[in-house]
Amino acid sequence: MTTDVARGLLRSASTKIVIYVFDGLGGLPNTRGRTELEDADTKYLDRMAEQGSLGQLMPVARGITPGPATAFMALLGYDPLTTSLDEGAAVEPFGERWGLNAVVVTDSATHAALAERAGLEALSPAGDPAALIETVSARWADFDCFIVHHRPEFPSEQAERFAAKRTAIAAFDNAVPAIMLLEPDLLIVTGDRSAPAIEDGDTWHPVPLLMTGRRTLPDETHYFSELGCARGVLGTIRACEVIPLALAHTGRLEPFGP
Repeated sequence: MTTDVARGLLRSASTKIVIYVFDGLGGLPNTRGRTELEDADTKYLDRMAEQGSLGQLMPVARGITPGPATAFMALLGYDPLTTSLDEGAAVEPFGERWGLNAVVVTDSATHAALAERAGLEALSPAGDPAALIETVSARWADFDCFIVHHRPEFPSEQAERFAAKRTAIAAFDNAVPAIMLLEPDLLIVTGDRSAPAIEDGDTWHPVPLLMTGRRTLPDETHYFSELGCARGVLGTIRACEVIPLALAHTGRLEPFGP
């Protein structure tokens, strides 16, 4: 699905979408052969994986490491291969582009600024997943799409960084039940890019992706992990296709052609 085709098929619907984003979610195996996500306690995400569809997203293209701003804007549906993010360049407002009344809830001032650049309101509560979801709950009636972005801080030393990221992922997982209580029509869980704890920077690797809702197709993978998502029914998609896919899953796209 291309973003241009999807934009020509937009229709209104009274559905709720939550896109729950862990900054730098993707990882690589450590010396024990496990990624941070595999090593973390993710009982709620694993339960979602049993019921939903898994896949992985590519922020830019295979082998290309994205910058943080590029990765986040790609998740908002701006193709990094055709959309310039140079300082001062204008982008089409998100609401006009996708027909969604959306808001970004983030604990990152940088990402709040990116949201505003896309014409989105940004809400910035204290930096933990529980506070982010409390803000979503408080504003649930005001928007039909919530992009919830969590950016934890990690130590510089590799061993400490792995443990800290694993703990942060578990805290991220613990906020899932509060999201489900809101009964969104579609919940997407993913990251913006891969930032393995064993590396000193971001990488080009694909990012785990999980979708659950009434129209998602369950697959045979029951664990939210890099390997599990690589085996999922969604396959590997580009990050800029996440919003069109969310629109399709919530009845917001007309059929294509006669």
